[in-house]
This record gives sequence, structure tokens and C-alpha cells, in this order.
Amino acid sequence: MKNLKRMKSMLLLSLAICFLFAGCQQSFLDEPQDETGLVLKKGKKITVDPADLYGDLWVIQRYNTGVPVLYPLPYSVEFQDELKEGFIDVTIPYLTASITTPEGDVIVPEGGGFPKWDDVPLLYDSEGGVYEVVGENVQEIEMGRLNLIRSGPEVLDRRLEEVIKNFGDGTVSEVIRDYCGRLFMVRTDAALAQEIEDKPIDSPLENLAIYKELLTNGFQGRLSFLVDNFKMKGRLDNISDWSQSEKGVEFMTLEEKQLFVANVCAACVGAGSDKTGFLTIDEICYLNEFMGIPGDECFYPVITKTVRTLNKTNKNQETVVKKYIDLSAFMYTRQKFWKTFVTIRTIDDSTDPWTYRDLGTYTIHKILKGNAPELDVLLGTYRYTIDSPVKKKMVGFTNQADDYVQALELVHGNEEFMVWQMPSVDRSASPFSYTAEEESHGNRPPGKGDDEELSTDDSGSGSTGSTGSRGGGRRGRR
Repeated sequence: MKNLKRMKSMLLLSLAICFLFAGCQQSFLDEPQDETGLVLKKGKKITVDPADLYGDLWVIQRYNTGVPVLYPLPYSVEFQDELKEGFIDVTIPYLTASITTPEGDVIVPEGGGFPKWDDVPLLYDSEGGVYEVVGENVQEIEMGRLNLIRSGPEVLDRRLEEVIKNFGDGTVSEVIRDYCGRLFMVRTDAALAQEIEDKPIDSPLENLAIYKELLTNGFQGRLSFLVDNFKMKGRLDNISDWSQSEKGVEFMTLEEKQLFVANVCAACVGAGSDKTGFLTIDEICYLNEFMGIPGDECFYPVITKTVRTLNKTNKNQETVVKKYIDLSAFMYTRQKFWKTFVTIRTIDDSTDPWTYRDLGTYTIHKILKGNAPELDVLLGTYRYTIDSPVKKKMVGFTNQADDYVQALELVHGNEEFMVWQMPSVDRSASPFSYTAEEESHGNRPPGKGDDEELSTDDSGSGSTGSTGSRGGGRRGRR
């Protein structure tokens, strides 16, 4: 009898363990898995929520304004014994090769290109979906570090707040633009005495936060202190005579302010993207779309376009309104690079200790055109992506942003052998002080809240903090 009771007890215990294990296993399956490592172009990772990942991004045909070219695709589908017909406005993808779909042959030039207008319907089925063979032969877009926008608007808000705090910590006397157009903090003499270095805004997230704020509000929103307190000056990157005096932003006309803000924003995109490679109009247009630019407020005119879509549930034709920032008045001529000077130098080991020896001073434009005789000193070959860029509208904006990428890669990749010739500045005192309001987080778990950081591929240089040792372990970076 005791053995029988013992057997029953063992059986009940075994069943309990099985149910407990099953419950734990189900609980484990219900828990979100740790798939937060997203590999970017540089090979390092950032922390993102996989649910926030966007779908595949393709190169599509666009006008110079960045607005997609849309084809009016007729559709016809039976739904609940009723024939539904209408039109869908579809984009035209770039194809890497000629293809054959169930609708017919689509021929593009060797090496790839956009299909002919009359061939666009061959890419889509009766409900406006692309055929599988199309998806296998499109040119996908690699967003690289621009993927950081997945971190969400609240992270960008925090990073913009960090930018404001750094400008207002009492160590910044003046704000200028550096060799690749970024906002640059000029330190006071007192700050330099404490070995606090001049510094650009070089964090990708902070540059993207500035980008969004400027396109939304210009210098009239949270960055108004740059004009009101620092009295920021600048030149338009399309003026014919760059040597003329800088103009205070506060004295610019609206049209001049819009051009100047666009010049700064192009630099922000360049600093927010990968330091290698190049930028395309599709990357910037998708970036704007993901960031909600333009939103309810915009510093620029807005292009609105009514797009016909198919309701997948009832198969009815519907319309949505798409908005695009209007940079139709934008003009870019590389004038800044014609008047931005860097000195190329080498190591002179004929002395003890060794020293640097200057080889010559050249414009960034001359170097990127390959016309400086000391280029063999540089660690690599650096050239403009486009020799003669399109200068207007969104295409011109893209070309300026890409030029800034190349200039950044040039100087950043040769910090020891290249020194930017900074203009004369005023280091007397700081005109701006800012103290952020303290926020209460309550009983938040460790590692959550405003102190949570994204690990980016430039984490070593991403902070715009006001303290640190002179030189940061690198020689020649000023």
C-alpha cells in the first residue's frame, strides 16, 4: 500500500513538473526574444526593436524635387461576386537587369535602368503588387548609419536637448560651421585654459536631431539661441563671391534663411550618414519620410500629392495625401569648398624629437578634384562622387550632402596629416547659458530612461560633451 501511495505521489510530481516546464516553455516563447542587434555598414551594432524595422527600400524614379514618379495602374479584381475596378498610383523601381514577368518582358539597358513607361504595368499584378521576379532584381538602398532614426522621436528629442545643454554650458563663445558644414563650438579662452577643446557636433544622432528641428522650425524654434544669443553668421553656399563678409542670420531675408538652413541641414545629413560611401536622393527622401518631414509645421513650402491606393480589405480605390518638402529654390555651387583651406603636412624625423613639416595649403575643392601635388601623403584617394553635380532642388541638396561626406572622410581619415585652417574667432566670453529642467523618472528600472544610450559606430566621438583632454589621443585635429 505504501509503495502504491509512493507511486501515485511520484506520478503527481512528474505531472506537476511537466506542466510547470510546459508553462515555462510557453512563457519563454511568449517573451520577446533578444534580436536587437542590427548590423550597420560599419559592422557594429545598435540597439533597436525588431518590430520597428522598415521593409525593403528600393531606388525608384523621382523628379528633381524628390517626389516619386507615379504610374496610374488600372486594377480589376473580383470581391464578393462583384467586379472592383479603379486605379492605383504605383512607383517605378530601378531594375538591375531585364526580366520576364507573367505579363511579359521588361527590357532595361545593360547594367540596369528604369523600365520604359509602357512597360511599367508588366511589373505589377492585378492588385498592384510587384511580381517576385521584380523584387529579385531591384536596387535596394542601404541606409547605413541613417538607420539610427529607428530609435524614435523621443531619442532625437533627448539628443537635441543634449545639444542645447552643450552650447549653453558656459564654455562656448561662438558658433561657426566647420570644413564640412557642421555646427562648430568655439571655446572661450577660459575653457581652453582648462583644456576643453573646440569641437564640432559630430554625433550622428545629434546631427539628425538638428536636421529635423531646422527643417521644421528653422532658427525660430529650439535652436533660436544660435541667432538670438550667439548672433550666428554665415554665407550661402551658392553665392558667387564667397570672400564677401559673412551675414548675420538675423539679417537674412526669408529666402536667404531657407537657403542657409538647407546648407546646414545638408551637412547634418552628411555627418549622420556613413563616413564612407555616398548619399543618394532616395536615402534622403526616405529619411524625411521616416522622420515625418514635413509634418504639421515646416520651415519650407510643402508639395502635396494625392495618391490613389487599393484598400486591401474591400478592394475599393482610396486616396491618401503625401507631403514632400519643397526645395525648388535650392541652389548649390561648391563655393564653400573653394574657400575652405587645409594644410597638408608630413612627419619630419630629421630632428629629435620629431616634428611636423607643412607641405602646402590647399582648398578642399582642389584636393577633392585631385589637383594637389602632395596627395601621395594622404591615406587613400579622395574625390567628389560626382565631378559636375546637379545644382538645384532636392538633387542639388543631395549632391551637397554627399560632398560633405567626402570632405568629412578626407579630413577625418587624415587627421594627423591635414589641419583645417579655422577662421578668426572671438573667444572672449560665452553669450548663452542653459540649464535643463530636472525630470523625474519615478521608479524606473536600471538602464531605462533619458540616460539610456544607443551604441553607434562612432561612440568614441559621438558625444558633444564639454570636457575632455586636449587632442583626445589624436594629433593634428583642430
